[in-house]
Amino acid sequence: MAVKMPDKEGFDKILVKYGTYGDLYSVDDRPSSLLTAISTPIKLFIDHNLDSSGKGKFLTRLVPELEKLGVKITSYKDSNVVLGVNKYRTGVSKDKHRKIKDKKKRILRVDGIHLLDTKRNRWANRVVKEDGMRSDAIIWQTKFCRDMWYGIMKMKCKREYVIFNGAEKINDRLPVITSCTQNVLMCAKWLKGRDNKRLPEMLQIADEYTKINKDVCFWVAGEYFIKPPKNDRIVMLGRIEERELQRYILMCNCMLFLAHYDWCPNSVVEAEVRGCPVIASNNSGVAEIASIILDLDKPIKPKMMKKYKPPPVDHKKVFEAINNALVIPDTLINILQKEELLIENTAKQYFKVFKDVLCSKRK
Repeated sequence: MAVKMPDKEGFDKILVKYGTYGDLYSVDDRPSSLLTAISTPIKLFIDHNLDSSGKGKFLTRLVPELEKLGVKITSYKDSNVVLGVNKYRTGVSKDKHRKIKDKKKRILRVDGIHLLDTKRNRWANRVVKEDGMRSDAIIWQTKFCRDMWYGIMKMKCKREYVIFNGAEKINDRLPVITSCTQNVLMCAKWLKGRDNKRLPEMLQIADEYTKINKDVCFWVAGEYFIKPPKNDRIVMLGRIEERELQRYILMCNCMLFLAHYDWCPNSVVEAEVRGCPVIASNNSGVAEIASIILDLDKPIKPKMMKKYKPPPVDHKKVFEAINNALVIPDTLINILQKEELLIENTAKQYFKVFKDVLCSKRK
């Protein structure tokens, strides 16, 4: 039985409904490919572990929202769309010396690039580039991330999207015992070698600020490797569970995150979604979503570096930003919550990408 093709007006409605873009397809192949994509269910294989790590935690949140939209999470064998994270474990790297014969569509979600110039880092960057350029689409975590990959590895793809990680909205104010009337959160993996996170200087800023404002406590979440200052209003929490982190995000007046460069960690997205304004440096992917952006750093040139040390920060600018964040009234908290970063909206954007890619022809 022949399929009746919709007229031009009908196609315009299809394009709007499913978020596809006419300039991605030729006039001849667009109708049939669109009809195929719309009628074909999305059977998705996620080529990454669903665990409590940064990427795994995001994917664990994403999966239920995708399933609500009708996406079926399945095995690699049964899938028609493969979503890789930073690199594929199956399907592309192993086939790089021969043409991929299956008809699966491959989408690579990419965040940070290795900036220290070592043999291992050059190899790791090259693997991601090879996988990305053989993909049907790339999803960049932030524009900053995309620009760094462009500048260093000349990595591009025919179809590219920028989609921030999402988080759930939680409004329940869980009690935390504290004698301070105002609280500031600092959260990251402060591991040795992650000098860009600026933990030593951020602790110095916290120590100095508590001497100016006696009503403020700083809560530092995440593994750390240095000896903190002796200050009873700087609380080193160490590594804490997800539920506990949400408790502190909801308790604190703001989050201080001054990383010299960073792609955009989950904790920053969680804070912004839940009405805890983030104070960030201008030179990172975090600046694309943070509520308070400080002009602290010169732009990083997209190149690998032999040595790295973050430049010092203007403490007075940071003090002023903290002062401003602490006086934000509770009536504005709901306004500050960023709806576009909700995980259900992130899932809708991923769903549109899957539909776009199913409409496309393999390069």
